[in-house]
Amino acid sequence: MAKLQRNLACEEYAKAYCELTDTRKNTFSRLCNKLLRDNFIYAAKQDDKNDYYEILSMKTTIENYFSMIDYDLVHVDTYKIFYIQTSADRNRINLKKLETIIVLVLRLLYHKGCSDINSSIDISTTLGKMITEINQTGIFKAQVSMTDYMNALKLLKRYKLVDFNFNDFKDDNVIVIYPTILYVVKIDNIDMLNEKLKSYNAIKGDDEDEAQED
Repeated sequence: MAKLQRNLACEEYAKAYCELTDTRKNTFSRLCNKLLRDNFIYAAKQDDKNDYYEILSMKTTIENYFSMIDYDLVHVDTYKIFYIQTSADRNRINLKKLETIIVLVLRLLYHKGCSDINSSIDISTTLGKMITEINQTGIFKAQVSMTDYMNALKLLKRYKLVDFNFNDFKDDNVIVIYPTILYVVKIDNIDMLNEKLKSYNAIKGDDEDEAQED
């Protein structure tokens, strides 16, 4: 079945691609590479807005292209997000323990933020709130350095889970959490999120790599 699906995708892709102008072929190439590099395209980000609508305009062709290499192109119209996910359990991002805990805590803060304003959009928190939540878990016995926090946050910013514009370590520094985090940590129940965090207390050491959440 997988071979048949790939063959069909290849046929449909080849036909559609050949009909593109040279300019559109360049756009197609750029968008596919951006998806492979960034994973998420989020229209609320100024840098992604035009690309989101470009992907929408050639969605089927891009879907068929990624299908040939065992990826699914996922469209979340509610939040105007495109992202790709592997259908063959390959090329997953591995996060260090601190990065994983930050993602889980930010997902928890996103949940709380949505409950407070009764909607699911970009949610703002602060560096201080994030660190307080992490400290309350008791997962890290030694104090985490601000450099480690910043390096982890920069990685998450690169993958468009968060945004921020600071390089110092003030508690009131604002972190914007994007709804893309919903598709990295697919846990909606706050009790399950807390249980997931508690499970990391049993893991010794602070440097183990953890697979990114599906």
